[in-house]
Amino acid sequence: MRARSTLAIVKDGAEYRFRWTAVSDDDKWKVTCDWDGKCQEFTKGEQVASYGLDCRVDPETGRLRVKTTRTGTPKSPDNHTDVDELVVEPGGKVLRSSVIQRDDEHFAAGAGSTRFFDKVSDDVDDPPSTAKN
Repeated sequence: MRARSTLAIVKDGAEYRFRWTAVSDDDKWKVTCDWDGKCQEFTKGEQVASYGLDCRVDPETGRLRVKTTRTGTPKSPDNHTDVDELVVEPGGKVLRSSVIQRDDEHFAAGAGSTRFFDKVSDDVDDPPSTAKN
């Protein structure tokens, strides 16, 4: 399955807020999230999971980390927690998101699954109302 995934990140005071949206090419699967880190996953219009997202700066590396906790439904009982580390690639146009932890399993840098996101803008179309850019 191919999907288009979009991340939006805004600085909100000393913290960051993170929103994720994903939609399959055939529109049968999607994930939608709000700025408070609450997400819902749907397959063919039926909710199959909910997610909680928590975006924090790692004090040791200074990099953003997103903890994603997936809670499935009886039809899709896959529950897990991932921690992704976000790194802007040299040149500033690509964001690399690498899984560094899944549940209790830790991965060395680059050993977990990795996704790349192309930067499309410095602005967010609909930032949270409390965000201080």
